[in-house]
Amino acid sequence: MSRLERAIEFRKQIDSNLKATRKLVRQDEMTPEELLELVDIYPKWEEELEVKVDELYKHEDGLYKVIQGHTTQSDWTPDVAQSMFVKVQPTNVIPIWVQPIGSTDAYSFGDKVTYNGEVWESIWVGENVNTAVPDGDIPYNRYWIPVV
Repeated sequence: MSRLERAIEFRKQIDSNLKATRKLVRQDEMTPEELLELVDIYPKWEEELEVKVDELYKHEDGLYKVIQGHTTQSDWTPDVAQSMFVKVQPTNVIPIWVQPIGSTDAYSFGDKVTYNGEVWESIWVGENVNTAVPDGDIPYNRYWIPVV
């Protein structure tokens, strides 16, 4: 595939993602109450649950994704056990960008975030995951692109 063909394919993917993004809700445009209503549809985290990777659980006022399967216990709550859970937003909510602490909560290709009032999409397709600040690589834009 030529460089021009790759650029055209990449542009098509960006256009497709832009259309999908318009159907999403930005966290920075929601009230805490509206966000909590979305979180309430997920099962509540409890002790002694067998949890599997990628399952979602509500804990206190947040939503957490399991990143390591295990049996829950009182001292491994989602807000504390960062090697087992990562805080996420409900489906169709674009979260506010937060500096990742490592590979477990870093951004992947296609992830969208809001940062400085704009929506950004992660375009990093490397061996490592994206921990860069959305506007920290301008003018090169190797990690994020603004979504218009």
